[in-house]
Amino acid sequence: MHENSKRILLAIAAVGGLLTLIGWFASTERTSAGVLVAAMLVLGMSLGGLAFVAFGYVTRAGWSTALRRVPEAMAATLPFGAGLTLIALAFGPFLYEWMHDHHDPILAKKAAWLSTGFFYVRAVVYLGVWMLFARAIRRVSLRQDETGDVGATGTNLRLSTIFLICFALTFSFACFDWIMSIEAHWFSTVYAVYCFSGLFLAAIAAITIFSILLRRQGTFAGVLREDHLHDLGKLTLGFSTFWAYIWFCQYMLIWYSNMPEETSYYVTRFGGAWGPLMIANVVVNWLIPFIVLLPRPAKRDEGRMMAVAVLLLVGRVFDLYLLVQPGLLDSPAFGLWELAPLAATVPVAIILVSRAFFSAAPVPKSDPMLGESLHYHN
Repeated sequence: MHENSKRILLAIAAVGGLLTLIGWFASTERTSAGVLVAAMLVLGMSLGGLAFVAFGYVTRAGWSTALRRVPEAMAATLPFGAGLTLIALAFGPFLYEWMHDHHDPILAKKAAWLSTGFFYVRAVVYLGVWMLFARAIRRVSLRQDETGDVGATGTNLRLSTIFLICFALTFSFACFDWIMSIEAHWFSTVYAVYCFSGLFLAAIAAITIFSILLRRQGTFAGVLREDHLHDLGKLTLGFSTFWAYIWFCQYMLIWYSNMPEETSYYVTRFGGAWGPLMIANVVVNWLIPFIVLLPRPAKRDEGRMMAVAVLLLVGRVFDLYLLVQPGLLDSPAFGLWELAPLAATVPVAIILVSRAFFSAAPVPKSDPMLGESLHYHN
């Protein structure tokens, strides 16, 4: 990353951080919610990168090997995302009704799980497990560059398998704890799947953006081919549709059952000014990407892939906003106190990903599947 770009990003982060600090005094609830959205965005990118790497090992997806340093670099920023998450959760009393309402009979039945001390212990465990796996998988991958040990691929395959099992459990619980419990009366059995679909879709978009920028800058010249872009496009199209499918499944099942304790979630979100935002969420995260990427040439076109990826990152912020804010505010509010946490955190995350990427070889040069990836055709 050029020094000028780094200085601009740090300046944006400094201004955003200052405004976030002011916001905690001027509008504590809105700023706390904004910090939670920013933390979930940054942490989600790191986790999505780690999941992408793990899926690549477990499925032996040779095509993605040449690009693996990008999601590895994203995963390397997990400590930053974890720190942001702990900061956001520290303001839990402004986000979670169950932390201060001890008389609600429904919340009382959930008190064994929704207790403040246990809540923070679980958060530390989730974050600790994710960081341990991220560090272990990246360390083995980088060591393979130095030693040329083919067996390191098998080691990471085993680590990735264990991680994905742990991730399925811990991520589900984290979604319940950090986002769903904002509206603790409500519940959904597909909530974690919905959160994962959005997280992984955004991670694919981020990988696409970084890879294209690296090719334009020259680092990925001769590495990122139209065939790789095509597969990234297919993943983008597939997971965008999967996200929309889970969105519809959750809505349809709740609408059909018509149980008051479940429908309250959508009554709020489709009422008043929230309604158009819910429709716009589907348009941004599914309808536009679906229409643009459906033709084969679009998935091989750098410009269109970049545009859709940027749109999906904006859509991820939008989606997180609609997961968090309607449970806290009577009507939509998106202004300084929501933008400031994003301005404070996203530039720092970009710098950390760039630093992690350029601290190692741009491609895993000793991986036995690298040759297949560099000469990949589809």
